[in-house]
Amino acid sequence: MRNRILNIAAALLIIVGVWSTIEGLWALFLPEGFLNLTGQMTGMTITQTDLMRLMTQFYGMKALFSGLLYCVISFIPYRRAEKWAWYAMLFIGGISMIAMSVLWVPHAPFSAIFVILWIVGLALPAKQILSKPSK
Repeated sequence: MRNRILNIAAALLIIVGVWSTIEGLWALFLPEGFLNLTGQMTGMTITQTDLMRLMTQFYGMKALFSGLLYCVISFIPYRRAEKWAWYAMLFIGGISMIAMSVLWVPHAPFSAIFVILWIVGLALPAKQILSKPSK
């Protein structure tokens, strides 16, 4: 039962990581399309200057790196119920989820799904990971 809960929680967190990785690749390599969709969702016209494209590409690098890191940590150490992995998911995901809640959820309600997946992925195994004695 314990491994099953950890596997489910890790799968939920991997879904969040994969989404972040895809979003990062999109913003990094297709910044114009990313800016167009962002403008449509927010109802604003975004002037696509070189600075805006560069900022979008920096966002893409951040999203790509954090998504890949999220996937790797979720796939290996989180499934082994290592405490540091739980705290890393809390910290890395917390920063991303707070930003997503403020910036994206009002304009793209489907983003709330990823916040919920992150919360459930952390909450399911929290008791068994945090009550495990440190080595």
